[in-house]
Amino acid sequence: MHGTLAIAASRLSRRKVLANAFDLDEERTVRHVELTRDIAALVVAPATANVLGKFAHGVADDLLSTFYTAVTAPVVVAPAMNTRMWQHPATQDSLRVL
Repeated sequence: MHGTLAIAASRLSRRKVLANAFDLDEERTVRHVELTRDIAALVVAPATANVLGKFAHGVADDLLSTFYTAVTAPVVVAPAMNTRMWQHPATQDSLRVL
């Protein structure tokens, strides 16, 4: 999330919006790792085919997928995509892995 979108999300939520997986907080800790210590669960909704594939195969190249790899709490995904994408063998493989 960059620029105008991050600003809008921050204003709507009245919270700081993380946009970079490697943002540091005031204590110079890596914020996305620090945040994983205080959560009861990670809920990803909607979970796209792209997100499911990244999670299933350990691809951590953005804030969400990097956060996922650091989470030790239970993870709940709510897949959302069209029927053909849902039925695609790669998506089904990702679901089996997860």
